[in-house]
Amino acid sequence: MYCLLVKVQNKHRFVKYKCNWYGTLQPAFNFEYSKLKNMETHAITLPASHYRKLEKIVTALIEKWDTHYIICFGCVEESKATTSCFPGSNNEGSARYYLLMITTEDHRIENQVQDYVDTHYPEVSITFAVHGLKQVTHGVNQGSRFYAVACRYGMQLYSRSGLCLDLNYHQINPATTLVNAEERYHHHYGLALGFWQSAGHSFETEYYSIAVFLLHQAVEHACKALVRVYTAYHYEMHNIGRLLDLCLLFSDELSHALPRRTDEDKRLFALLRDGYSKTRYDYNFVVKSADADTLLTRVKELLDVTEKLGLATIVEYRTQAQEAAIAHNPSTDINTQTPYAS
Repeated sequence: MYCLLVKVQNKHRFVKYKCNWYGTLQPAFNFEYSKLKNMETHAITLPASHYRKLEKIVTALIEKWDTHYIICFGCVEESKATTSCFPGSNNEGSARYYLLMITTEDHRIENQVQDYVDTHYPEVSITFAVHGLKQVTHGVNQGSRFYAVACRYGMQLYSRSGLCLDLNYHQINPATTLVNAEERYHHHYGLALGFWQSAGHSFETEYYSIAVFLLHQAVEHACKALVRVYTAYHYEMHNIGRLLDLCLLFSDELSHALPRRTDEDKRLFALLRDGYSKTRYDYNFVVKSADADTLLTRVKELLDVTEKLGLATIVEYRTQAQEAAIAHNPSTDINTQTPYAS
């Protein structure tokens, strides 16, 4: 008998439904989260059909790893509707889930968990963040935006104790959010742009495989720039496919810049993904000039999107920090700059 915990919108009251994973849960899923302005939290709704997709995976995870909590902190749905006067009209949909798995491990097992689910449950798309309870607790105590928002407002799918995760959450400081977002963005975007420029030089000197390796680095740091800006999460994986999947949580524009839809798209993306290791270790790895040229163009488009989204979000954070400063001190001049904010 496991416990599924459902948070309802009624002050800080929680209602607990005890059920077997293979049983039926009533009432139907309709999760209401506190909807705060802009950068804080937003309401999400997951119907019972989503739970049915996740229950067998959650069961497998808690049987394989010693787990305290599993929390869903996001879901991205895509739908396709075909309407025609001829037979064959249909509606199709898919979803990607974002789960925070809190274990007893002190070290991160993110790669193992992600590989396990991708291999055994390929029909369900899930992106994982996996951390030990000590790390999560320490992060919340230190004011980590990712841990605080995910744990406080996420949908708790599993609790080993049967109780909600109760931590000492602190108020998120908009000025701190701004400063951290600017610092992380400029660090990672600067690296991404530098790698892209170096890839261009390698292309001009006909070192095409090295160019692809450098383009992989550019994509990795561009994704990390946005992940840090939007969620303040430090993602250690080098897999650019998983990084792009994580970015879908707040924008699909990066995936449009570096598509993976057609067979040709997939071939080029595989070349870019594999170039990270094969350039260094595979003597038979060869990159054609035309492929390197196409990837240079696509990665530059991705960097342009990164710059647009990153700077626009930082501008929002700056506005929120200024508004918070004025609310805290009404005598503050509206034009006063937030410390360290360029």
